Amino acid sequence: MSIDITGYRTLSILLFVLLIIALVFATDGRVTATAFVLIAMLAVILTQSVMLRCHHCGTRPGLWILIIWTLLLDPVLYLADALFLRECPKCGKTLSVKTSQTDSDSMNNQP
Repeated sequence: MSIDITGYRTLSILLFVLLIIALVFATDGRVTATAFVLIAMLAVILTQSVMLRCHHCGTRPGLWILIIWTLLLDPVLYLADALFLRECPKCGKTLSVKTSQTDSDSMNNQP
């Protein structure tokens, strides 16, 4: 598994933890702390959206799912898609294998 996808998934878990912390602060009535946690969540989301690039087609899958779920106004499904992102939404190929590895593997298997 690539370091990029591992870091992406780690940020997804951090985003989920920050969401729980924001909910705890909001129920306690700590508005300032809640605002800081929400700003941190926004920073994590923006970092995630530009962090990962598909090795096959060059698109940024994090930005694609951010745009899709923002337009549909469903942040819960964004969290689920960000956590379990394995394939590029545009080309459908896996994000954990680089093209140079797959090209060399296919060349080695030819007679």
